[in-house]
Amino acid sequence: MVPFRFQPTLLGAALALSTTFAVQAAGTVNVYNWNDYIAADTIANFEKASGLKVKYDLFDSVETLQSKMLTGKSGYDVVYPSADYAGKWIQANIFQPIDKKKLPNLANLNPEFLKKLEAVDPGNKFLVPYMWGTMAFGINVDKVKKALGNEPMPADQWDLVFNPKYTSKLKSCGISYITMTKNLFAMANIYNGKPANDFSKDSVAAALNTLKAVRKDVRVFNDSPIDLLANGDVCVAMAYNGDVYIAKDRAAAAKKPQNIEYVVPAKGTMMWFDVMAIPKDSKNADNAHKWINNILDPKVVAAITNTVSYANPNAKADALVDKKISGDAKIYPNAAALQKLQPLAVIDLPTQVALTKAFNQFKTAK
Repeated sequence: MVPFRFQPTLLGAALALSTTFAVQAAGTVNVYNWNDYIAADTIANFEKASGLKVKYDLFDSVETLQSKMLTGKSGYDVVYPSADYAGKWIQANIFQPIDKKKLPNLANLNPEFLKKLEAVDPGNKFLVPYMWGTMAFGINVDKVKKALGNEPMPADQWDLVFNPKYTSKLKSCGISYITMTKNLFAMANIYNGKPANDFSKDSVAAALNTLKAVRKDVRVFNDSPIDLLANGDVCVAMAYNGDVYIAKDRAAAAKKPQNIEYVVPAKGTMMWFDVMAIPKDSKNADNAHKWINNILDPKVVAAITNTVSYANPNAKADALVDKKISGDAKIYPNAAALQKLQPLAVIDLPTQVALTKAFNQFKTAK
């Protein structure tokens, strides 16, 4: 082969081409989000208002997102992790700090949510809350009442999943537990009157005793028991709030409606956040801030909530949310109930190992 030699014309063409790519990059924002998690017109409206082009990709699990993040060359400018994973990635130096001066719409957020998010992002330096909800359990009201017979519903609703007095009756219609170890032990902590994130040796031991006492009554383990509830295969299922609402809708769509309700115990439960963050390797950080600031616009985020039926933390958007959603106290709890919701904190490896060991002891218990 003839050896390649740069010629002035080729060099000029190469420089011109690289300049073109730079202009294109400056006019784009690369977004990586969950499926079905924005409104139908969110992207088009942003592109029209900003003049930027959005490259919008989807992931189906936080593990998929994690594999992208840990390479250090994700190619994205805005990503949407769950807060507890994002907290670990902050410690791994995956994200760049948010420039709050470029996000005037941050002022629209309810300060209470920013305060709760500090459990994983002290000082709110890296994460911006997007949507939020809770994890507790759903019930098939008719089947639960039939299984309990003359036994009235308990004053402490957590008894339905943690008290043998009730689970021994409900096992006849089916109880589903989650396998998410930290979440399960956090819920047991709340039932036992302890902070959700107290994973000390004594608290884990107490939670394990609580769990072992009902192990024989648990029919199945499933982290997304939508179909189990929708089909009436179980009458009690630990689940995210969204999954329970989907189960109710799915049963109705199949013309086999089930009387399904999501239960948020009076003691409180765990809350989850999905957040927006900018990867450290983002090539369009300014555009990323423009995208995030747009999402923080009350009209924009209210339209998203009206589409996906998840609560958002934007106080100024509340009046714009469909009353069917904002008026549901299990999606939009009042201030007193909100105070009892506890976000999960980031835990270290030894704690995770201890929880996994305890979970295995529970699951294999007779």
